[in-house]
Formats: sequence, structure tokens, C-alpha cells
Amino acid sequence: MTQYPSYNNPLGDGKDIPDIRTYDPNSTEWLMMPNQTSVPIVDNDDMVALVREVLSSLNDIDQQMIQLIYYERKTFQEAAQIIGIKAKSHAWRKTKSAMEKLENALRSNAELMELLEMKYEIRN
Repeated sequence: MTQYPSYNNPLGDGKDIPDIRTYDPNSTEWLMMPNQTSVPIVDNDDMVALVREVLSSLNDIDQQMIQLIYYERKTFQEAAQIIGIKAKSHAWRKTKSAMEKLENALRSNAELMELLEMKYEIRN
């Protein structure tokens, strides 16, 4: 059995934790470490900043509808009253339209798509 370097266990139970960075990639031991991958690390803060940037590019009504329905969990009736729309069906259509605009804007953001491809190993 191969000896690997270790570091102190923060749980303080006296058991050292092997340093997985030194594992032989040809061995099967890496299978026991599912969170360790060779995929480049993508900072979620970068993605959040890009999504916020795209959201801010939408008009005020679209931003407000997304905020009310998806973040504040308002009903379409409540959102309609807040926005000043008479019918909840119109609020639903406005929200659907806002989400379509958001989706198109997100998909057209090359920097965001590149980060998503790296993080989730997806290809268009």
C-alpha cells in the first residue's frame, strides 16, 4: 500500500487525512474522492456578477416582475397590484416575457457561457 502525505484532521479525532493531491491518477483510490476533479475551478462569484449584470440590462418592469415573482415569491395577483397592472394574466405574460428576455441575454453573454462550459463540462 502506498503511503501518502497527510495533514491534521480539523475534527481533532486524531486521524490524519491523506493529501489527495498526491494520489496516483492511474490508481482507483481517486474514486473514493468524488469532490476532487481535474476540472478547472470556477468561482461562483464571477457567475453571479455576470448574471446580475445581465439582469440589470433588462428594463425596470422586467426586473421588477422577476424580483417579485421569483425572489419575493409574490403571486401574479400581488405582483400585478404592485406594478399597477389590472389583471393577473397580464402579470403572468409580463413575467414570461421578462424570463424569455433574460434567457436570451444570458445565452448571448459569451463570458458567462464560457464559465458554465468550464464548470459543468458542457458544450454547445
